[in-house]
Order: sequence, then structure tokens, then C-alpha cells
Amino acid sequence: LAGVVPAGDLLLAVGVGSTLGSLGLLVFGAPNPEPSPEELCAALQRVGIQPQRVQRSSERGARPAYHVLDAGGKWTYVKVRTPEDRDADLLNRAYRAARFRSAHLARPFASLKREVEHEALLLVMAAQVGVRVPRVVGFGLTSGESAFLAQELVEVAPGTDDALVDPITLRDVWRQVGLLQRAGIAHRHLSSRSILLDDDGSAWLADFDEAEASATDQELHRDVADLLVESALAAGVEPAVHAAVDAVGPEAVEAALPLLQPLALSAPARRRVRQDKDLLPSLRRAAQEATGATDVPLAHLERIRPRTALIIVASTIAFYALLPQLGNLGGTAEALRHANPLWLAAVLLASATTYVFATISFMGSVPRSLSIPGTLRAQVAASFATLVGPGSSGSLAVGVRFLERSGRRASEATAAVALDAIAGTVMHVLLLFGFVLWTGKSGVGRFSLPDSNIVLLALAVLATLVGLALLVRPLRQRILTPVVAAVRTALSQVGQVLRSPGRVIALLGGSAGLSLAYIAALMASVAAFGGDLAVPQVGTAYLAATAIAALAPTPGGLGAVESALIAALTGYGLADGVAVSSVLTFRLATFWLPILPGWLLFGWMQRRGEL
Repeated sequence: LAGVVPAGDLLLAVGVGSTLGSLGLLVFGAPNPEPSPEELCAALQRVGIQPQRVQRSSERGARPAYHVLDAGGKWTYVKVRTPEDRDADLLNRAYRAARFRSAHLARPFASLKREVEHEALLLVMAAQVGVRVPRVVGFGLTSGESAFLAQELVEVAPGTDDALVDPITLRDVWRQVGLLQRAGIAHRHLSSRSILLDDDGSAWLADFDEAEASATDQELHRDVADLLVESALAAGVEPAVHAAVDAVGPEAVEAALPLLQPLALSAPARRRVRQDKDLLPSLRRAAQEATGATDVPLAHLERIRPRTALIIVASTIAFYALLPQLGNLGGTAEALRHANPLWLAAVLLASATTYVFATISFMGSVPRSLSIPGTLRAQVAASFATLVGPGSSGSLAVGVRFLERSGRRASEATAAVALDAIAGTVMHVLLLFGFVLWTGKSGVGRFSLPDSNIVLLALAVLATLVGLALLVRPLRQRILTPVVAAVRTALSQVGQVLRSPGRVIALLGGSAGLSLAYIAALMASVAAFGGDLAVPQVGTAYLAATAIAALAPTPGGLGAVESALIAALTGYGLADGVAVSSVLTFRLATFWLPILPGWLLFGWMQRRGEL
């Protein structure tokens, strides 16, 4: 931390420690934070409940909850909050505080006891204004510092999960929420899980964990937005909007329009909305028609977007990777004054040519035709996306997104991008062998391949991960099954591409032309500074250096590419100063300069719906 240990080693140490710690918990088990049965029974007795039978409940959420039968034959629903729950809440609140504006954050509680006291108070207040909520029986702490809230158990009728489908029940739920709204109480987590339907068909509201008294208008409007989405998912858009307008009035529905967006919804609702991308636009249109509202802009909820944070992190990594080379910038700037301007223009021309060959190769990987201008724009935009992911993952993601927006299924898009990457790798290796034979050497001077032990270790780790994925059933279902389906789609797509000679030529020819254009750019950069290396030497140096630097985890191979190229060129006898100036000029033309037009095109394509 004081600068003695390199930052990369420190990150590696943290990663290894976290992995080993997780494996230890997996093998030996983690401490159970929940109170023991004896501890829970003793705590319930202190608030006047005499447990005769206790059974675990998993009806609402993952937090521990129990059904308790007392000596009088009555059932009680007991919610338990452990110190581990509080730790998880603190982490969640810290994340939300960093990402969202303060107006959209709930205030933290001082302790678990304060949390259950607050929920009990809100349940009592809701009951006083006529809302059907479970009656509070008692609350307190266990000897292990867990907190509990005991409520009267509502006998839930079968089919409660579909309660909002019935028009009568839907109106009843909206009436209950309308009572909360008039009392200034925000539930803050209205979802199908917090709505209960008893044997008489009456709707009850539960789970007031995050509720607020004297709520702000924003919090009240969020409740309306949440229930609008839940109602529309269950009963349809039109019935949901009409029930809301009847219960809370058109003004409240109109005020909720800015919050009808994924970020304003609860996590379960967000997952369901992603499966029906037309729901929110349809819901906004129906609400505007019912209330007579004009176009209402969405509320700005985020303090910082994840993409912005990712760019900041990637830029920090890139800066750290370039630190060893910053000392050479002064000499490089001085050398640029004496560089041959015609060769420098050739470097820029070769850099621009790489995007033409990348477009040809990409179009050859897709069975159906693509727009040439659009594909070229996507390749330039990918130069900016390279900054936000290790290696070339950012540019690959842009390719997949572009194909999806062009009407291809996700599996087809992924297969096409993978096929393009594989073709590029194959041609890179073939060109490397060709240039090595051309130079008549098997190595690149002082530049050597990774040690065989490192390669074997990487293969062992890969084999271990595959073995775990095969052994653990959830991993098989989440990883292997989609991978197998993607491979099948990819193979069928490869067959369609291979049946078209023109696409095969475009795929392989574009990939070869892409590598040759980069070699031409490096050759022109070396010539601009007076270097006298032969074409096969520069080609071998580029292909070998970039192949090894591809293993680097930095965006675009930052740091690793520069170091490997300098080592390769000096290994062929190029002077150190010329090698450094040539490589940094080459990377300036092929990596840094395209970022600005890539960023502009990236934003433009997003606004046009192409990304």
C-alpha cells in the first residue's frame, strides 16, 4: 500500500485470498447466524407467546421466518432479522448510496431492534387508517442479538400468487394502497409477495420492512408506480390503469409516470419487466391517455451510471499500465519533430484501413447480409468500447449488441462474433508461422514465449473450473446448458457461412488483411524514425508480441502490448530510442486516436437504436 508492493501483486493477493476464503467456507461451512430453536422459544416466551410448535416458513423472501402455534391454539407469523441481514443491508445501502441520488434512498436504522420496532409501528398506523394488515403480537431480541417481530398469521388462500388477476381483488388492493396514500404512509416495496389473499377473498398488505410514515411525495408516487407494474404484469395494462385511477385518482397516477422505469422498480419487478420489454412503454401510454397527461420525462434517479464507473476503473488500470512508459514521452515528442511526415501519414492511413478489413471480416461471419455503413460504424465504435473491458471483451460486446439490434437472435449474434474472433486467431497464427519462416528464425531475439509451467498451470485451473461446473448441478444448468445451446447454434451458423464461398473469403481475407494492415502501420512507424528492420522482422515482432500480450487483463492489452513490441523490436537489433518512439507512435495511431471518433459514434448509434 505504501508503494513497496506493486498494485498488480496486491490485487492478485486479494483475489487469491478471497478465493481461498470462499473455498474454506464452501468445504467447512459458515457459522449459522439464525437463533437456535431454544433461543427463539425463550425470546417468544418473554413477550407472552407460549410456543407449542414451531415450523420454518419460506413463503415470503429468503430471510428466516417461522409459523408458531401457541398454547391457545393460535398461529403466529414470526419474522427474524439476524446481524448477518444487517451486514447485507449495509452493503446494499452503500451501493445504492453511491449509485442513486439521496432523494431515492431509505434511511438506515440504528440497530435491528429499531428496525423491527419501526415495522411494528407502521403496521399499527396502517391498521388505524383501515388498511388490512396483520395484527402485531409482539417484538423483541433473542439472546444472540437477533431481532424478531411476531404478527397474527393470515390464512392465505390457494392461488394467492395470481390474486391481482381477479378484477375484484385488484380493486381491493388498490383501495388498500389508496388508504395508505391518504395517510401519508409509503410501503416502498409493493409486490406480489407483499399482497396476501385470505379465505374470504379479502386482500391484505404485509412486509412493511421498508415502509415510511410522513413519506415524501416521491416515495408515495413510487408505490403507485410499483403497483401499476405489478398489476399490469398480472391483469394487463388497461385493467391496471383503470383500477389505479379509480382508487388513487388521476393526479397520483400522472405523478407516478416519471417513475415507470426499471431503475425505480423493485428487483423482482425489474427481472419480470426485462422479459416483456413492451410493458413499460405500453403502461406509460395507457396512463397518459387515462389521465390526459402529455409527454412526461422520466425521473433522473442515478448519481453515477455503472458504465461511467466502469470507464473510470478501466482508465485507472490503463494509466497504471502506461506508467512505466511515461518517462519516454518527452523523448518521443522530441523524436516526432524529426520523424518523416510521409511515413507518419502512412501510419494513419494503415490504421484507418484496419477498420475496413475488420468490417469485411465481420460481415463474412454473418449468414445474412448486413448494412456496410452500419457495420463500419460498429467497428469504429468498438474502438471506444475496448477501454471498458479486459482484452477485447468490450469490442466483442459491441459486436453482439449491434447484431441483436440488427434483428439477430442473441445466440446467432454471439456465434457470429465468436466465429469472427476464431477466424482472426487462426489467421494470426498462420501469418505468424509464415513470417517466422520468412525471417529464417524461430524466435525474436531476447523476446521469449511464456514458461511451460505457466501454461500447464493455466490448463490445470481451466480443467478444475470445468470439473466444478460438471459436478455442481446449478452450475451445469446456468453455465453448461447455455454454452451447449450456443455451440449448437454456432455450429449451424458456421455451416451456413461455409456454404457461401464469398463469405468464407470475406471472413478469412478480412482477418488476414486486418493483421497485415497493423503490420503495415508498425512498419511505417519504424521507418518514420529511421529504423531499418526488414518487413518479415517487423511482421514477426508484431504477431508474436500481440499474441503473448493478448493474455494481459488490461483493456486493449495496455502496457503489455507496448512492452512486448518494444522487447521484440529491440530483440531484432532496433535501437532502444527508435523502438520506444516507433511503438508509442504506432499505439497512438491505432489505439488512442480512434477512441474519440469511436466515442462519438458509440453515443450516436445508441441514440439511433443501433446499439
